[in-house]
Amino acid sequence: MAAAICTAEEQERLRAALRGLLLPRQDRLHWRDESEARRLQITAGIAALSAALHSVVVVAAPVPDAKQERARRLCLETLHPALEAHGVSLIVQEQRTPQQNRRDLQMVDALRSAHLLSAAVRVEFAQPIEEPLLWLPDTIAGAAGLAREGHPEHLARLSLAIQHHDVPMR
Repeated sequence: MAAAICTAEEQERLRAALRGLLLPRQDRLHWRDESEARRLQITAGIAALSAALHSVVVVAAPVPDAKQERARRLCLETLHPALEAHGVSLIVQEQRTPQQNRRDLQMVDALRSAHLLSAAVRVEFAQPIEEPLLWLPDTIAGAAGLAREGHPEHLARLSLAIQHHDVPMR
């Protein structure tokens, strides 16, 4: 999982720049769907924005397919408090199914009950097709995944200040 941190003042400029990376008839950027040439273009475009961004990457790996939701909860357990430590007061996560969103919010409640996340941090959901800022963590996570596989060029190209956390599967 990854998060991209920016100020409220920078959001519109970043959205416009990200939309500018779209190809004709493309409605969103999605790392998994992009060719290698497009990934190079996208990382170059995001690198040009890097002064306005900070990111946090949380990795629980290796993860068997049957443990994906468990790994997600472990990542959220690290990611949300790390974001609050960076001064983030609004976390916008990619919308999934209603049941999956409820589980994510239950995790947020558990973090609050354990005093790992304050009530001042709001968590909302958005669709990537509607919120271009969600394309940033998707790209960062994709580049970080390739770096873990021995291909660090995309992550290095992003030129972002990245705080990396490895989370052991338990």
